[in-house]
Amino acid sequence: MIENIEFLQDIYQFSEMGYYSTNKMLNNIKPCKSKLKQVLYQEKKKYKEYKEKCEDLLDIYDTEVEKVNFFTKLGSGLEINMKVSPDDLSFVPKILIKEINDNILKINKKKKETKEKLDEKVSLVIENFVSFLKQEKEILKEYM
Repeated sequence: MIENIEFLQDIYQFSEMGYYSTNKMLNNIKPCKSKLKQVLYQEKKKYKEYKEKCEDLLDIYDTEVEKVNFFTKLGSGLEINMKVSPDDLSFVPKILIKEINDNILKINKKKKETKEKLDEKVSLVIENFVSFLKQEKEILKEYM
């Protein structure tokens, strides 16, 4: 049961940071018109759905959500502010793809190290989340 909770906490935090980063980028590129903005709005929506899904499942396990700490968000926000401007959107996909790759690697590593059988609902969330990340990565590559 502990590993189920740990996975849900991880996916919640990955989704929280994905939502935060995507939202921050949307704020930085607001004045421009770009197809990339629509991709980011959809991505933000999906991250929110995964956050809510994890919250619901963690509630079933009678566990509080562990939110991302302030300093992690601050560091991410500073990086985005320094690299993303309405005039040059080239860093947007690069930053997001790096974040996506890191998350996929962390999830795959944790799956290999998992000793107990995960609950079906948790396994499904993990599978769907990784699939979402891979799809987003392919979409974002088109904007590099």
